[in-house]
Amino acid sequence: MDFFSSGETFSFGQIAYLVFQSVLQVVFISLAGFWSAHSGLLPKPSQKIISMLNVDLFTPCLIYSKMAKALSLAKILEISIIPLFFAVSTGISYFSGKLVSVIMGLDTDETNFVIGNSIFGNSNSLPVSLTLSLAYTLPNLAWDQIPNDTRDNVASRGLLYLLIFQQIGQMLRWSWGYNKLLKWSGESTINMPPSQIQLLLENANMGAGGSISRHASRPDLFEGSPSRIIPAHLAEDDMINNHDQLDPLLETDENNNGDDTSEVQEPRPYLSSTLSNTHVESTPMTSKIWNKCIKVMEVIKSNLNPPLYSMLLGILVACFPPVQKELYREEGFLNNTFSEAVAQIGSVSIPLILIVLGANLYPTSENFARTSKHDKLVIGSIIGRMILPSCFLLPIIAIAVKYINVSILDDPIFVIVGFLLTVSPPAIQLTQITQLNEFFEAEMTDILFWGYVVLSLPVSITVVSAAIYVLQWANINHMPH
Repeated sequence: MDFFSSGETFSFGQIAYLVFQSVLQVVFISLAGFWSAHSGLLPKPSQKIISMLNVDLFTPCLIYSKMAKALSLAKILEISIIPLFFAVSTGISYFSGKLVSVIMGLDTDETNFVIGNSIFGNSNSLPVSLTLSLAYTLPNLAWDQIPNDTRDNVASRGLLYLLIFQQIGQMLRWSWGYNKLLKWSGESTINMPPSQIQLLLENANMGAGGSISRHASRPDLFEGSPSRIIPAHLAEDDMINNHDQLDPLLETDENNNGDDTSEVQEPRPYLSSTLSNTHVESTPMTSKIWNKCIKVMEVIKSNLNPPLYSMLLGILVACFPPVQKELYREEGFLNNTFSEAVAQIGSVSIPLILIVLGANLYPTSENFARTSKHDKLVIGSIIGRMILPSCFLLPIIAIAVKYINVSILDDPIFVIVGFLLTVSPPAIQLTQITQLNEFFEAEMTDILFWGYVVLSLPVSITVVSAAIYVLQWANINHMPH
């Protein structure tokens, strides 16, 4: 059976042309952002303001409007395979980064850098934009398990798949990635900047009563939970490049004189909480349990953000059909007022994401020192992220779609999302982490240039065309368009 039910046979060139049109939309909007940064119309402070507005308002409205209208409880229960897909893809990406590093003869820090870039791909701006564009461009993406499936439903499901993948990756990125992979190990000081060498020496002198800097006196700032450092809503994937906003969160009282008991200034207003100040007069056991509960609540709160809140709200509405029907009843009062207003606000999100993406790619006046293995790190990171994992993952996805009868594996948009995530460039948010840790910053800048400016267009066209051929080969789409 031909994937396209009209009976017309589409060649690879015709399929690639359809994909090319969708990808080119993304490129043109990103170029507008690049030009805005070049002309001075969109300087760094303005980019940060737009990013925060997008994270806190426009994107949550987009997520809510897509999910609340189109989802059902039955379909929500079928997405449990996504964490498994995340685990498999992360494991293969880790292996790919490690293999490239061994072949290139990289040391521990260089290997960790390549692995970090290999694991943490863009799961928001580029894949979201392409998924929504393709959902309204490509023929026959309807799912035969959903009666009268529409393009809006296809777009909503694609957004849900991406968001779940994104939130899991977010937690891993700001824990393992921030504290381990993209941070100096201290095994070698060859590539370390002077400030990091000084910090290493001060930490080494702590046990000997040596001079302790303000940062070294609080090792939890560097080794503890990233929720103490990064505001949860600023950690939204790939949307924000807010190094300047994060600096105040790393500072302690100027007058603490190296006192280990000094408190970190609370980041305001993002993570201020009175939970940690709660005092309970009780037995030691009760107090211990209460403190553990407080820590769990703080961890949960630190990982919540407006897009995640909107996803939960959209799922909640979808779980109650009477509420969903009332909100989206055709010509109904709530549909024509509240629901339409939220949808219009959400429609601004994708263009703004791409505008900021293009502006972030404009080179700044900052010049970072290159290391001796600069080219190897750039090439290794690109191969480990965009090329080598696809050699393992894409055949696995294709075979799973063909032979495993599991829920969303039959959904055409899930296959396209899976392929896009496999070859997406490294996350732009990695620039934040490398800036905070002063870790291979020059290499990170060049990796993003090659990943987004040079490779994203041809790679996206190739991989989406391949996804469509997998759908045709697996014969999973049986509904007429």
